[in-house]
Amino acid sequence: MYQRYMHLTGVPAFTSPDGTVYLDALAARDLSRHTYLGAAVRVVCPIVKVAEPPAGAVAFKQDGFEFVGLPHATSLGRYIASGCWLRAVWIMWRQLAWPDIAFIGFVEHPIPYGWTAAPFAALRRVPWYTFIESTPWRVPPGVAPKWRHRLRAAVAERINRVLFRRAAFAFVSQPAYAAFLRPSCPYLVSPASWFLRPEMATPPQIAAARSEASDRPPHLMYVGRLDPAKGIELLLSALARIDAPGVNLTFTLVGSGQLHPRAAQAGASLQHVQLQLVAPVPYGSEFFQLLRGVDALVVPSLGDEQPRIVFDAFSQAVPVLASNTSGLRSIVTDGVDGRLVPVGDVGALAVAMAAFATPAVRAQWIGYGDAGYERALAYDHDVMHAQRAAFISDATRATPSG
Repeated sequence: MYQRYMHLTGVPAFTSPDGTVYLDALAARDLSRHTYLGAAVRVVCPIVKVAEPPAGAVAFKQDGFEFVGLPHATSLGRYIASGCWLRAVWIMWRQLAWPDIAFIGFVEHPIPYGWTAAPFAALRRVPWYTFIESTPWRVPPGVAPKWRHRLRAAVAERINRVLFRRAAFAFVSQPAYAAFLRPSCPYLVSPASWFLRPEMATPPQIAAARSEASDRPPHLMYVGRLDPAKGIELLLSALARIDAPGVNLTFTLVGSGQLHPRAAQAGASLQHVQLQLVAPVPYGSEFFQLLRGVDALVVPSLGDEQPRIVFDAFSQAVPVLASNTSGLRSIVTDGVDGRLVPVGDVGALAVAMAAFATPAVRAQWIGYGDAGYERALAYDHDVMHAQRAAFISDATRATPSG
């Protein structure tokens, strides 16, 4: 196995005046579990000096980890004109002289680190891997991009495909993303699961939530960004279609984004469907308690992404009604732990949601929730990393030395 691991990421760290390093709570949870890649871990990322840590950040104190800062700017013009890009290039070149293995990301803004670091790693003869969890460089579905955005997306797609094929191995969140890799590249399909075993609902909690649900109308929920690519317009149209006399349904939208005003307007116009808008809830006990109280999670995504919220729902025995995208159908099995509807089909989504008014259908969805819970029992965040560690161990033994 490896001894020195470099983790190159655009996720920022924050430092307080006393030198304490803070990370987003979920980023800290994930990073702390990378020790199977090396006894010494060097994190190369943007570092922001702050007087007080931002909301949701936690102090990161773990032996064997050190942080190296990268310059950061929010716009391409400022990134180049201020010299940030040149400094970042120099830092990446120097730091890649250190590790036995490196993680290289390709989603940073405004210039992905991987576009520079992957060629540098080849020159330094450092093996590297990546995790293709989504394709944020592509034009999001449901938007009308300007020509420069289409051009950037096309260029990024070509560059990323070329560089991904240089990886020593890779993790992909869904089988469809394996097409990015060279045919001989070892890879593991590894969906992102973020919950920990203690955060799963207990059987008494599940029973209590279902008992309470039986005394009220069906309650569905969406959690995520209120943006076009997430299928929010589709969802609002489906709710409007089933808004008729005799319908008694509560739907909660949890999140924020550009379509929040549109959702508020839609909620005010609905007469029989109760649409609730809730601000984002921090990941943790409050979030899981909120999720546990619904009949199903609705994920009407239009793109190929794989929302992390699916396994969060399974951890609370909540089934999932989702679009039949490549990312979602790889983790939601139709008729087992949820249902899949055709992408962009307002009518199919409306019919699926309206069916919750039928007691027999509602009981069937409880069975879907049980199946999802069984999947979650076998795939929490620690299990995900254990599988990745075993994969790397096997791949390392299979690779000839020298």
